Amino acid sequence: MRAMREALSGAIGRGVAVEVVLREPRKPSTEWHQVLAALRDLGCAVRIAGGGEPLDVVVIDGSLVWCGDAAPLAYPRRDDCTLRFASREVAAELVEALTKSDV
Repeated sequence: MRAMREALSGAIGRGVAVEVVLREPRKPSTEWHQVLAALRDLGCAVRIAGGGEPLDVVVIDGSLVWCGDAAPLAYPRRDDCTLRFASREVAAELVEALTKSDV
């Protein structure tokens, strides 16, 4: 987690906008709350998605998108599925759709 923290901190320090949208687990653990607080402390915009959104989504600097059922900042399980792509247009549409859904 230290390497991720350093990478995010460096990117945010260079002016990169990082927005993280996460599902809240049924029973949020102390660790989940610590990760959430750490992301916010770094300067990430963090939003908690409503129950109707099945995937975790991370948009970095308005162009790099990670989405899938794997938690973006956790170790993946064998059956996790995640998609990464770089597209300012797709990222903008995704952020707009998530913003309109009032998550």
